[in-house]
Amino acid sequence: MSLGMCSGANRAALEEVGQIQIPALSIGGWFDLFLGGTLRAYKRMREDGATADVRDGQRLVIGPWSHANMTGLFPERSFGLQATPRPRAHGRIPELLRPLATWQPK
Repeated sequence: MSLGMCSGANRAALEEVGQIQIPALSIGGWFDLFLGGTLRAYKRMREDGATADVRDGQRLVIGPWSHANMTGLFPERSFGLQATPRPRAHGRIPELLRPLATWQPK
């Protein structure tokens, strides 16, 4: 379920956030047009997840990219290719997901 976008379906999903039973990894970019929604979803899950374990288990990753441009290169600024999530950050996704994969409710 993607809670980052601002569509009606996603607004409705945010209303059901208290039923979320597992932690989530939210990923956004500083120049992503959906960053506001990603941050709102993360905040709501931290505040209103079903249990303390779910609320405390939320993770957020934000990097210097947009929704479609993951090169780190923008006309007005350049973060360089070091900023790209490919392949370096994508290679870290298993590492970022590891705590979620072994998460067990208490």
